[in-house]
Order: sequence, then structure tokens, then C-alpha cells
Amino acid sequence: MLARLWLIAMIAGCKHYDRDQVEAICEGKGYDAAATYDPKAAPTGKYPMAMVESWAHSKKWTLNTTKPFQAATDAPSAENYKDVALAFCVEQQPGPFDRDCDMDSFNSTIDLNGAEPKVDVKKAAGGAKVIKAYASHYILTMREAKTGKPLATKAIDVPVKECPTVVLGDDRNDYVEISEAQLLEFAAPLLPKSVAARLGPAE
Repeated sequence: MLARLWLIAMIAGCKHYDRDQVEAICEGKGYDAAATYDPKAAPTGKYPMAMVESWAHSKKWTLNTTKPFQAATDAPSAENYKDVALAFCVEQQPGPFDRDCDMDSFNSTIDLNGAEPKVDVKKAAGGAKVIKAYASHYILTMREAKTGKPLATKAIDVPVKECPTVVLGDDRNDYVEISEAQLLEFAAPLLPKSVAARLGPAE
């Protein structure tokens, strides 16, 4: 009898927060420990939500709550993972060729947090160096955390607005990034109204 109780206690103790399982929701795998999605919920505090990104250079899903969501949502943790009902999956892919950028056309401002495109450097005729700039293609998907089921999805192409200043070499900053406004526009209608109303700059 004691052995059976010990085994039950062991099994119960194994049920804990698993970051890998949360990130795998964006692969369509449900996280059974998560909460059931209720679009009519009216939370008064911060709303636990998994924001998971996959960048073109890494192709790996990683938890990362960006600034406009930090004011209204909390990232999954050992304390709140059972209350997480949604996973917002943001997948960045290389987009189509946009333009050739000569060395002389580079911007003088360096902004590593801005939108630098994917680039390939080659020598053109006469020895001049040319950067080939590419746009980005994003796939946004909101999934139910418990089942991995997609609730909504949208594809967005983000064009190159200017030639890059630096090339970091297979880094997320070598690709054009989606704007915060586009992320908010997609996610807000799927979140409880009280949460959507508080989305914006981090506190």
C-alpha cells in the first residue's frame, strides 16, 4: 500500500512546467497541462500567454514576449503555466529578392534593433561590392495551448525599406522584422477584451 502511494506521489511530482513543451505548441503539439481557451474570459491581472518566435537564421521555436505584449501578458512560468491558454506563434522566413545595394548606398546610421534585411555580399564587375537585399515572409498563428489547434493564421510580407548598414552573418538582425503594430493587429481580436485593451508599450 505504501509503495503504491509512493508511486502515485512520484507520478504527481513529475507534472511540472516544461518550457520545451510550451515551445512545441507552435509545432501543433498540445500541452495537456495548459488551460482551456475561453475567448469570453475577463482577467483583471496580467494574462499568461506563450509568445513563441522562430527566426529565419535559427528555425527553432523560442519563448520571447515582445514589448507591446509585456504590459498585458505574462510569459509562461512554473507559477502560471497551468493558466496559459494561448500560444502566439511568430515565424519569420526569408522573403523574395528586393534590391541590389551598392556599398555607397549604405545608411550612415547603425541600428541593431531595427529592420536590417537578409543580405549576400558579392563582387560585381570592376570589383565593386554589392549587397543583395531580401524581404521577410512572416506566418502568424494563434494556437490553443492545450490542443495545439490553430485558431487563426495570417501571412505577411515585409519589404526592404532601406539598404542595410551592417551584416552580422546569419543573425536575426540580417532580416527585415515585422512591426509591433502588425503583431498587435493580429493578436488583439483573439485575446480577452480586457487584455487587448492593455496591449501597448511596456510598463
